[in-house]
Amino acid sequence: MQRFDAIKDDNTVGVDGVFLHVNLDFLPDEIWSVHSQDGQPDIYYRDVWKHVYEDPDNLVGQCLDAWNAEKARLEQERKQAEQAWLNSWERIRAERDDRMRETDWMVLPDAPLTPAQQAAVKQYRQSLRDVPQAFKEPLEVVWPDQPEEVTAYL
Repeated sequence: MQRFDAIKDDNTVGVDGVFLHVNLDFLPDEIWSVHSQDGQPDIYYRDVWKHVYEDPDNLVGQCLDAWNAEKARLEQERKQAEQAWLNSWERIRAERDDRMRETDWMVLPDAPLTPAQQAAVKQYRQSLRDVPQAFKEPLEVVWPDQPEEVTAYL
């Protein structure tokens, strides 16, 4: 750890430039901030003329533990949100809509495709529309293969 900063009034703790909102109520009221550079503590008291380079109560360690706990909580929350998104019909519909948009122009009357190619594209698009009804769970979805008529133009 290179740099550590904790500001009690803001409930802010930073480790090597990564700042998190952390509950610092465990710090004594007379403490304004706790810092450490390369393991050397520097504790500032509310009386601006008083600060010490000792940490007998391991305030740096306590603040660092609180920062690590908050970082782990946020990472877990992020993973849960990501998993919820991956397992959502909203994601499936968004991806399906993107795949449909890629082929929108291919079904227009003036598209440079033969009737057989357009029929293959239309069948592919219908398969895309059927995806939400064809699967019980979003994580089970297997996207239909794009026909050559589609891949040749994308």
